[in-house]
Amino acid sequence: MIVVDAGIFVSALWPRDPNHQASRARLLEIELSGELLAAPTLILPEVAGALIRRTQRPRVGAHGRQMLLKNPRLKLVTIGTNLAQHAADLAILLQLRGADATYVAVADRYNARLATWDGEIIERSAARVSVFRPLL
Repeated sequence: MIVVDAGIFVSALWPRDPNHQASRARLLEIELSGELLAAPTLILPEVAGALIRRTQRPRVGAHGRQMLLKNPRLKLVTIGTNLAQHAADLAILLQLRGADATYVAVADRYNARLATWDGEIIERSAARVSVFRPLL
């Protein structure tokens, strides 16, 4: 299982993003390998919000959300109290933003690798989870 943060999906869905090609190629490669993707349910508003802010087009944000919901290889992990507490502990321990800590918490909980473009997440969480940039 690979936990994928919102930035990967946003760049894959937005052609003008500098990481667009690499994100699309890596997501396709992961899906073709049969490996399961995972993300906290937080990814839905993160992707929709990022796309609408970049494009000013509500349809684009809604499309991003629907792409996630329809992806049969993507397991959406509910953020219950236990996972939220674990994310809070990781936010404190690793000095991460709350949303970032939530992705790390999912990766930690499932003993999964975490794919992200965010250098701060990579730097601060590498001692806790296996984390990588989805380079071509």
